[in-house]
Amino acid sequence: MSEVRPHPAAEGVEVRRLRLLLEYRGTAFHGWQLQPGLPTVQGVLEEKLAVLCRHPVRVHGAGRTDAGVHALGQVAHFDTSAPIPTERLAASLAGMLPDGLTCLQVDETGPDFDARGSAWGKVYRYRILNRRARPVLDAGLAWHVSRPLDVDAMRRALRPLLGRHDFSAYRAADCQNRDPVKELRLVEVVGEDGGPIHLEFEGSGFLKQMVRNLVGTAVEVGGGRRPPEEMAEVLRGRDRTRAGATAPAHGLYLARVIYPAPWAGPPPPRPRLVGAHHVALKVRDVEGVASFWARTLGLPVVARHFLPDGTPRSIWLDAGITLMVERSGAPEDSPGGSGPFAADPPGYHLLALRAPAADRAPWEAHLARSGVPVEGRTGSTLYLRDPEGNRIGLSCWPATWETAPAPGGGGR
Repeated sequence: MSEVRPHPAAEGVEVRRLRLLLEYRGTAFHGWQLQPGLPTVQGVLEEKLAVLCRHPVRVHGAGRTDAGVHALGQVAHFDTSAPIPTERLAASLAGMLPDGLTCLQVDETGPDFDARGSAWGKVYRYRILNRRARPVLDAGLAWHVSRPLDVDAMRRALRPLLGRHDFSAYRAADCQNRDPVKELRLVEVVGEDGGPIHLEFEGSGFLKQMVRNLVGTAVEVGGGRRPPEEMAEVLRGRDRTRAGATAPAHGLYLARVIYPAPWAGPPPPRPRLVGAHHVALKVRDVEGVASFWARTLGLPVVARHFLPDGTPRSIWLDAGITLMVERSGAPEDSPGGSGPFAADPPGYHLLALRAPAADRAPWEAHLARSGVPVEGRTGSTLYLRDPEGNRIGLSCWPATWETAPAPGGGGR
């Protein structure tokens, strides 16, 4: 048996801070946090790492997932003086962990990195299996809702909750967080009536059971028990008793933790546009192009504003990028016009994208690295097509930028 040494900090020796990327099945554990006599993710990790590092280890997670909640991308850090290479540590740890928990990656970070405190935000995903037959392969991995759900009604109910709000109405009664104000940056409901439904939430942080309470209330809307506009009314009332039942834990996944790059230190300042600058986008699928830019630029969708008919009026990405939507009934590249859009019928949307670049070259280089095909150039405009098939015209104008502090992390 390996000799167990005191924690390196107690000996005054040089330590490394290592970051873990973890995946686990929440039904195998009683949550993340240590609990005497019960198997928890933190407890199992500390036990196995102590053997590998030959000293006691304290693991700090980015989020304290409740019992039954899964993780696709939980992040944690710990300090060690062990000289074991990160690749070998990842392989050895994965081999020692029990079923239901694995280590996807280990890397070394700076001493200022904190899995929880350095995070810009988190992404949670909730899975619903909406069908009459009980689940077999998805048992314990999705919430089975047998009654039909109106997916569009659920989308309309959740849409007004985007932005920065007091989410007291949607937190657990025993939530100890003293600040109930959180920024909900993205809500997506993907699925069709009578099939699998995935709800994705991105925010600066989340209150205890906040996502599960949002989902539980949205399901009541989808089942016809509440009108869609009631979710916003409940939010404004700040009364937990008016919200719906808490959705089961086994449908929830911590999908991703968002950090600035590099990993260490405080987040860099967020740029904010103070001058004239935009990129013209000509597309039919407004939501598709927002998703394209979010993925290509590595930036989350922060918020959306909508027109009365439900069409997005503006879509905000992080780093100060804004998509402003205008309808176009007679576009300049309609039939009879010129350029790569000449064959397209009228009726697409025209979007102005305000973005942090003084010319087109950085955008073109970034798009080339991202594998986005360029279809042609006309004057100062670069024409390309995104993975969803949207045709985009990209042009740049000079801009003046100033910096503003990025939002802090924290939350569950």
